[in-house]
This record gives sequence, C-alpha cells and structure tokens, in this order.
Amino acid sequence: MIAADWSWSDVAAGWSKRLLPGAWPWHTSEPDDDGTGQHFFWASTGLSDLQIDALLLAAADDRCRFLIGAPDLEWLYCPYDGGADVLLSSATERDAIRARHHDWLSSHPGGL
Repeated sequence: MIAADWSWSDVAAGWSKRLLPGAWPWHTSEPDDDGTGQHFFWASTGLSDLQIDALLLAAADDRCRFLIGAPDLEWLYCPYDGGADVLLSSATERDAIRARHHDWLSSHPGGL
C-alpha cells in the first residue's frame, strides 16, 4: 500500500499516520505553485480487515488517497470517492475481472 498526505509540513501528521500508524515516509514531492507538497507513505503487508475497511470508507468520504497492490505489482487497486480503478497486467486478466464483476462497472463508456 502507498498512501499520500497533502499540505503537511510534518510527515508525522495527517490522515496517513492516523489510519496507518505503522506506515513510514517513502517520498516527499516538491511543493507546487500554492506551496503544498505531498508526502507518500509506504505500508507493508499485514493490514487487518478492519484497517482496510477504515481506509476504504475514508477514500469513499474523500478523506484519503491510497493504492493497494500485489507485491509483484501484477495489479493495483485505487479507490476514490466516486469508485475505484483497477489496473491489471494483461487484457486477459482485465476481461476476467470484467466478466466476474460486470454489475460493478461504471456506466461511463470509459469504464472497464
């Protein structure tokens, strides 16, 4: 899992540290034109179902940004307040997920 905090001058602050107390700073971006930068946090495996549920609810409420991926990065799951993006390594995997979860797909023409 990689999570991000915005506008925090102290990497020990922000929602990432509240929802992912075991996460550690991984990368800090340069501030943009309005002076806000991003801190990215890395959280290794071992998150409990309750922690993941809390993160998914926070993403649905637009209170956080994160992505979850397989250790080999064969897939990424990127939830946000309007749904989620799933990135897969092949068209075959994409088609299998599409068939398995057709009722979850966006009605937007660009959806999976």
